[in-house]
Amino acid sequence: ALISGLPWLLEIIRWVGVAYLTWFGIKSIISATKDQSLDASGVESKSAAKIAATVVGLTLLNPHVYLDTVIFVGGIGNTFGDNRWYFAFGAMLASVIWFFGIGYGAKAASRFMAKPVFWKVLDSIIAVIMFTLAVSLAFLKF
Repeated sequence: ALISGLPWLLEIIRWVGVAYLTWFGIKSIISATKDQSLDASGVESKSAAKIAATVVGLTLLNPHVYLDTVIFVGGIGNTFGDNRWYFAFGAMLASVIWFFGIGYGAKAASRFMAKPVFWKVLDSIIAVIMFTLAVSLAFLKF
Protein backbone atom coordinates (compact mmCIF):
# COMPACT_ATOMS: atom_id res chain seq x y z
CA ALA A 1 0.00 0.00 0.00
CA LEU A 2 2.83 2.40 0.83
CA ILE A 3 4.68 1.73 -2.41
CA SER A 4 1.57 1.96 -4.60
CA GLY A 5 0.89 5.44 -3.24
CA LEU A 6 4.49 6.59 -3.72
CA PRO A 7 5.80 5.31 -7.07
CA TRP A 8 8.89 7.54 -6.83
CA LEU A 9 9.89 5.66 -3.67
CA LEU A 10 9.84 2.40 -5.60
CA GLU A 11 12.18 3.92 -8.20
CA ILE A 12 14.59 5.08 -5.49
CA ILE A 13 14.57 1.62 -3.90
CA ARG A 14 15.13 0.03 -7.31
CA TRP A 15 18.18 2.16 -8.16
CA VAL A 16 19.66 1.78 -4.68
CA GLY A 17 19.31 -1.97 -5.21
CA VAL A 18 20.96 -1.75 -8.65
CA ALA A 19 23.83 0.26 -7.16
CA TYR A 20 24.29 -2.18 -4.28
CA LEU A 21 24.23 -5.26 -6.53
CA THR A 22 26.70 -3.61 -8.92
CA TRP A 23 29.01 -2.67 -6.03
CA PHE A 24 28.81 -6.23 -4.69
CA GLY A 25 29.63 -7.60 -8.16
CA ILE A 26 32.65 -5.30 -8.45
CA LYS A 27 33.87 -6.36 -4.99
CA SER A 28 33.54 -9.99 -6.08
CA ILE A 29 35.60 -9.37 -9.22
CA ILE A 30 38.30 -7.67 -7.14
CA SER A 31 38.23 -10.59 -4.71
CA ALA A 32 38.49 -13.07 -7.61
CA THR A 33 41.78 -11.49 -8.70
CA LYS A 34 43.44 -12.20 -5.34
CA ASP A 35 45.00 -15.43 -4.17
CA GLN A 36 42.91 -16.44 -1.18
CA SER A 37 42.31 -19.72 0.57
CA LEU A 38 40.81 -21.04 3.75
CA ASP A 39 43.26 -22.71 6.08
CA ALA A 40 41.52 -24.12 9.12
CA SER A 41 44.58 -26.00 10.35
CA GLY A 42 45.80 -23.11 12.53
CA VAL A 43 42.46 -22.57 14.24
CA GLU A 44 42.42 -23.63 17.86
CA SER A 45 39.61 -26.00 18.80
CA LYS A 46 36.95 -24.85 21.24
CA SER A 47 35.31 -26.76 24.06
CA ALA A 48 31.92 -28.38 23.56
CA ALA A 49 30.44 -26.04 26.20
CA LYS A 50 31.67 -22.93 24.37
CA ILE A 51 30.32 -24.23 21.06
CA ALA A 52 26.96 -25.08 22.65
CA ALA A 53 26.75 -21.62 24.27
CA THR A 54 27.47 -19.97 20.92
CA VAL A 55 24.81 -22.06 19.18
CA VAL A 56 22.21 -21.28 21.85
CA GLY A 57 23.07 -17.57 21.75
CA LEU A 58 22.94 -17.35 17.96
CA THR A 59 19.67 -19.26 17.90
CA LEU A 60 17.77 -17.49 20.66
CA LEU A 61 19.05 -13.99 19.88
CA ASN A 62 18.32 -14.29 16.15
CA PRO A 63 15.01 -12.53 15.34
CA HIS A 64 14.62 -14.59 12.15
CA VAL A 65 14.19 -17.71 14.28
CA TYR A 66 10.97 -16.29 15.67
CA LEU A 67 9.80 -14.75 12.41
CA ASP A 68 10.43 -17.87 10.34
CA THR A 69 9.56 -20.59 12.82
CA VAL A 70 6.76 -19.14 14.90
CA ILE A 71 5.01 -16.83 12.46
CA PHE A 72 5.78 -18.19 8.99
CA VAL A 73 6.02 -21.95 9.54
CA GLY A 74 3.44 -21.86 12.33
CA GLY A 75 0.99 -19.93 10.17
CA ILE A 76 1.40 -22.31 7.25
CA GLY A 77 1.17 -25.33 9.54
CA ASN A 78 -2.16 -24.17 10.93
CA THR A 79 -3.68 -24.26 7.45
CA PHE A 80 -3.46 -28.07 7.53
CA GLY A 81 -5.99 -28.45 10.35
CA ASP A 82 -5.63 -31.79 12.12
CA ASN A 83 -2.65 -32.66 9.94
CA ARG A 84 -0.61 -29.71 11.24
CA TRP A 85 1.43 -32.07 13.42
CA TYR A 86 2.58 -33.97 10.33
CA PHE A 87 3.59 -30.65 8.80
CA ALA A 88 5.43 -29.66 12.00
CA PHE A 89 7.28 -32.98 12.10
CA GLY A 90 8.22 -32.65 8.41
CA ALA A 91 9.44 -29.08 8.93
CA MET A 92 11.56 -30.12 11.91
CA LEU A 93 12.99 -33.11 10.05
CA ALA A 94 13.82 -30.93 7.04
CA SER A 95 15.54 -28.44 9.35
CA VAL A 96 17.65 -31.15 11.00
CA ILE A 97 18.64 -32.58 7.61
CA TRP A 98 19.41 -29.09 6.27
CA PHE A 99 21.64 -27.99 9.14
CA PHE A 100 23.47 -31.31 9.46
CA GLY A 101 23.96 -31.19 5.69
CA ILE A 102 25.47 -27.72 5.93
CA GLY A 103 27.80 -28.80 8.74
CA TYR A 104 29.01 -32.00 7.14
CA GLY A 105 29.02 -30.42 3.68
CA ALA A 106 31.28 -27.64 4.95
CA LYS A 107 33.64 -30.20 6.43
CA ALA A 108 33.71 -32.13 3.15
CA ALA A 109 34.19 -28.93 1.11
CA SER A 110 36.99 -27.62 3.34
CA ARG A 111 39.64 -29.45 1.30
CA PHE A 112 38.50 -27.54 -1.80
CA MET A 113 38.30 -24.26 0.11
CA ALA A 114 41.99 -24.54 0.91
CA LYS A 115 42.79 -23.94 -2.77
CA PRO A 116 42.85 -20.39 -4.18
CA VAL A 117 41.22 -21.51 -7.45
CA PHE A 118 38.06 -22.45 -5.52
CA TRP A 119 37.67 -18.88 -4.26
CA LYS A 120 38.43 -17.40 -7.69
CA VAL A 121 35.69 -19.50 -9.28
CA LEU A 122 33.23 -18.84 -6.45
CA ASP A 123 33.83 -15.08 -6.51
CA SER A 124 33.48 -15.06 -10.30
CA ILE A 125 30.16 -16.91 -10.09
CA ILE A 126 28.96 -14.48 -7.42
CA ALA A 127 29.95 -11.53 -9.63
CA VAL A 128 28.00 -12.92 -12.60
CA ILE A 129 24.93 -13.46 -10.41
CA MET A 130 25.15 -9.96 -8.91
CA PHE A 131 25.52 -8.28 -12.30
CA THR A 132 22.67 -10.36 -13.73
CA LEU A 133 20.42 -9.35 -10.84
CA ALA A 134 21.44 -5.69 -11.18
CA VAL A 135 20.64 -5.62 -14.91
CA SER A 136 17.37 -7.49 -14.35
CA LEU A 137 16.35 -5.04 -11.64
CA ALA A 138 17.32 -2.05 -13.78
CA PHE A 139 15.10 -3.18 -16.66
CA LEU A 140 12.23 -4.53 -14.54
CA LYS A 141 8.83 -3.10 -15.49
CA PHE A 142 6.52 -2.30 -12.60
